[in-house]
Amino acid sequence: MLYGKNKQGTVVHAANASKDCNYYCPLCCQKLMLKRGKCKCAHFAHHEINCTYKEESYVHYQAKYRWANL
Repeated sequence: MLYGKNKQGTVVHAANASKDCNYYCPLCCQKLMLKRGKCKCAHFAHHEINCTYKEESYVHYQAKYRWANL
């Protein structure tokens, strides 16, 4: 997932996210972890496997790729 919401509800791209902040899924509101490495682009992942959107719905797909093609 490329976007997450911070504590204030602002949507933040993973590339601009800070390791010191908490981020939440814009769809299910569960806490996310920021993954940023040398080989893959920055992205968010769920801590919990039981997200109601683990099967990628059209809405989830839009949330992930909405801004990627700008």
